[in-house]
Amino acid sequence: MYLALRLGSYANTKLVSSLSGIVIVLYGIVFLNEGSSILTWIAVFLVFFSVFLMNYSGAGNEKINLKWLFFALMTVVTSCVLGISKREQQIRFNGEFDNEFMIISLFGAFVFLFVLGLVKSGKN
Repeated sequence: MYLALRLGSYANTKLVSSLSGIVIVLYGIVFLNEGSSILTWIAVFLVFFSVFLMNYSGAGNEKINLKWLFFALMTVVTSCVLGISKREQQIRFNGEFDNEFMIISLFGAFVFLFVLGLVKSGKN
């Protein structure tokens, strides 16, 4: 998300990254047969309505950079993968080991980003 924020506006980046929550909710409803309530559908509607309002109001209407789009979509994909894998882990282990899973996941992300930062700083 950091690279997407550096390349594009905060409004557009945050808007695109908020779509990951919708993907996770729809994954749960479609593939995990989880129930949905009226509040779930109101939340989904409100996210899509905010996308409409952003486009209608003209907020963040700068030219879209392909690098920004790539990093913004990577933010969505990684958020979805983490959210879906967390939900799958909760189902398989009956909600046990929830904290341990998050610690391991976040530590793995930290190590990956640290190594990526070292590689990038080595090129400079």
